[in-house]
Order: sequence, then C-alpha cells, then structure tokens
Amino acid sequence: MAKPPSLEPSGDEQALLAAVIAHPDEDTPRLMYADWLDENADALPTRDPKEMRLRAEFIRAQIEAARLPPNDPGAKALRDRIAELEMLAHEAVGVELVFSHSPVER
Repeated sequence: MAKPPSLEPSGDEQALLAAVIAHPDEDTPRLMYADWLDENADALPTRDPKEMRLRAEFIRAQIEAARLPPNDPGAKALRDRIAELEMLAHEAVGVELVFSHSPVER
C-alpha cells in the first residue's frame, strides 16, 4: 500500500522557518521564506497554492509596512492590505496566517 503524502513541512521549509524563528528582527529570513512559498506553491500536492501565495504576500506586506513611517499613506494602505489578506486566507482556506503579529517597529 502506498504511503500517503506527508503534511509535515519539507526539510527546506523547516530550515527557513527555523531561520525566521532564530532571527525574528531580521527581514531576510522572512523574505526568503516568502520567496520559497511563491516558488513552491504549485509543487507541493498537500498544500493549497492559493494559501501559500497569500502567505507570501502577507509576509512581504508586513515587512514593507514596518519600513514606512506610521503616518505614511503607503503604510496605511499596506496595513489595510494586511488585514484584507488575513480575512481572505481565513475565508478561502480556513487558516490563520503564520506571521499574524503586527509588523516589527523599527
């Protein structure tokens, strides 16, 4: 009997998530993870490509919003998009996004 596909993160994804956790104040590991999500969205049969792309956009939007001054009109637009992405992910696939904390203040 064939073994069912694993729902566990791949070794690459585990390594990227470990880097994110090990360096929470650095953007590079999170951006690398967002890139990985986009690049692998269609390659993992046990994962929803739409959810993976939403998660990648969410990560990038959080990082970009954190880089802007709070009163910047672009920051407000990004915060609105972040809230929209959270809602879309929950409605579309019934999940909470992994990095659902507020953008890091710089």
